[in-house]
Amino acid sequence: MKANYHTHTPRCHHARGNEEQYIEAAIKAGHRVIGFSDHSPWHYNSKFVPTMRMKLSELDHYIETLKALREKYKDKIEVKIGLECEYYPQYMDWLKETLKEKEIDYILLGNHFKDSDEHGPYYGTKTADDRILKRYVDDAIAAMKTGLYSYVAHPDVIHYYDAQSPIYKIEMERLCKAAKEMNIPLEFNLLGYSTQRHYPNENFWEIAARIQNTAILGIDAHDLFQYEDEKWEAKATQYLNDLGIQLIDEITYLR
Repeated sequence: MKANYHTHTPRCHHARGNEEQYIEAAIKAGHRVIGFSDHSPWHYNSKFVPTMRMKLSELDHYIETLKALREKYKDKIEVKIGLECEYYPQYMDWLKETLKEKEIDYILLGNHFKDSDEHGPYYGTKTADDRILKRYVDDAIAAMKTGLYSYVAHPDVIHYYDAQSPIYKIEMERLCKAAKEMNIPLEFNLLGYSTQRHYPNENFWEIAARIQNTAILGIDAHDLFQYEDEKWEAKATQYLNDLGIQLIDEITYLR
């Protein structure tokens, strides 16, 4: 694994280790690129205060910190400044303006919430509601069509109660076909893999293999040890190779 674009910071309120420590860990692991993609702030139209993402007031410091470290470590590793963003239709104009103004290198699609986290629900909550499953896929496809997102993080985060059901297979095939048509990679999430969450989902990845999607490994680092423990990378690589899925480690940037 030569590059990881999915790294968080303590600003999201559920990660440990500062930016420089992550950079040092990535260098030690032999990476040539480290991308930071902490959970994006949003300019809400309400008084909602999120508890799982950085505040809007923290964004400038996040960028300044990473720019300084990018210069400091330029001879050792390439540091990219990104964000993990949802697709919130009512806030997309603000997002586009912010990405340009702040000179963000890239964003990942973290399709966590329907509408926004102001209202929910969280797509990772187990559900038997076909409407939520379909809306998850609708949101993912709409996000990909914007051309903003470099890849889909944990595309199988939707926690539908029966991943072997016909409706799950139909909807995930719809997502995978859209990603294939738009040449957008799907992330095999190593955090979920190593902690045995409901994702990565074998049923999903069998569909991705049939559609011939491109995959990218994402550490989804919330702690330094995740850069140090390389056995999950090796297991994931073998799993995807056995499925015949092409792995990449380069992404497209916004600028």
